Amino acid sequence: MTTVEQPAPLPAAPEPIPIAKPSLGPLEAANVAEAVASTWISSTGPFVERLEAGLADLLGAPHVLCTSNGTTALHLALAGLGIGPGDEVLVPDLTFAATANAVFMAGATPVLVDCAADHWNADAAAFARGISPRTKALMVVHLLGQACRMEPILEFARNNNLLVVEDCAESLGADCGGQPTGSFGAVGCFSFFANKVLTTGEGGAVATSDPDLAKRMRRLRAHGMDPQRQYWHDSVGFNYRMTNLNAALGVAQLQRLEELLARRRVLAQRYQSNLAGLSWLRSGFTAPGRSIDWLHPLFLAENILGLSRDQVLDRLHAAGIDARPMFYPLHLLPPYRNLRRAGELDRATDLGLSGLMLPLYPDLREDQVDYICAQLTALGRKGA
Repeated sequence: MTTVEQPAPLPAAPEPIPIAKPSLGPLEAANVAEAVASTWISSTGPFVERLEAGLADLLGAPHVLCTSNGTTALHLALAGLGIGPGDEVLVPDLTFAATANAVFMAGATPVLVDCAADHWNADAAAFARGISPRTKALMVVHLLGQACRMEPILEFARNNNLLVVEDCAESLGADCGGQPTGSFGAVGCFSFFANKVLTTGEGGAVATSDPDLAKRMRRLRAHGMDPQRQYWHDSVGFNYRMTNLNAALGVAQLQRLEELLARRRVLAQRYQSNLAGLSWLRSGFTAPGRSIDWLHPLFLAENILGLSRDQVLDRLHAAGIDARPMFYPLHLLPPYRNLRRAGELDRATDLGLSGLMLPLYPDLREDQVDYICAQLTALGRKGA
C-alpha cells in the first residue's frame, strides 16, 4: 500500500487573519454620535435621505431606497415588479443562497443556469437555455465584484419580454462599459453587510429609473402604508426600512468609497503578483469593465496540487487564515436540488467545488498578504 506524504504543519500566523473586517474611523464614529444625539435612531432621519441621495448620484439612478439588508432588497425588487406564484425566474447556479431565497420569498420559482464558458458569471447564452413560457424575469449576479456582460443579456431580455433584476451585493463600484452595475436592469439590488466594500452593519438598497416602480417599492418597504394617510394600508407590505444609525455609517463609508476601493485594489494586485507562479492555481477571469475587489478568489487546477480544496482550506485555517470556500452551487444544496436546471451545470460545479476566497479588506496589511501567499506557496511545494 502506497503512503502519500502529507504536507508538514504550517506555522501559526502571528495573529489570526479574518476573512473580512470593516474599515471604520473617525468619520463613521462622528456620524453615529450625531445620529444618537439627534434621537433619530430608527427608520426616519436625515442620514437615510443623505445615503439614498449619495447612492443615486454614484449609480446615475434617479430613485434609490435603502433597505434593512441585501436579501430584503432583492425581495422588495421582485415584489415591486409583481413577480409571484406561477412565475419562473432565471438564477445563476453559482451565487450566494440569498439570490434564490428571494425568489422563493416572492412565491416564484428559481430556474438554475450555468456560468459562462470563460467566467464565473452567467451570460446570455446560459440564460437562453432556461427560458420557458412561465419565465418572467432573470437575475443577473455580478459575482465577486466582476460585472456580467450586460448588453447581450439585455438584448436577450428585451427579445423575450423579461424583467432584469441585478444582484449587486458584491459589486458596488464596478461597471460594465463605464456604466455602474445596478443601473442596467429594472432594479439594482445592493448589500451593505459588514464584509462588503461599503457597510452599514446590516443594510441594503434598491435602485431604479422607473418612478412608478420606486413608488410601489417605497410603499411596500413600509408595511404597504399610504404615505399620505397614516395607518391606511392598501396592500400587504413589509418592514424593510434601514435605520438612521445604519445610514450614518453608510454616509461616511460612501464618502470614503474610492479610498476603500483603491486600497483593496492594491492588496488584490499584491496577491496576484505573489501567486502568479503557482501552476496549481487558476485565478484570472476577464471582466467587461471596471472590477472591484471584494474577497480574493482562487481556483485549484485539477490533479496538480494533490490536495482537495477543503484540505487546502484546512491547512490555511491551521495557519490562522480565515479563508472560505467558494459558494456551493445551488443545485448541490438540499433546498434547491429539485429545481429545474437550464441544461448541465458543469461549469458552476467545477468553480464552486474548486474555488476558495482569501481575506481582503482595507485594513489588511501587505505583510499579512505576503504571509498568506507564503503558506499557499509552501503547500504547492509539499503537495506537488
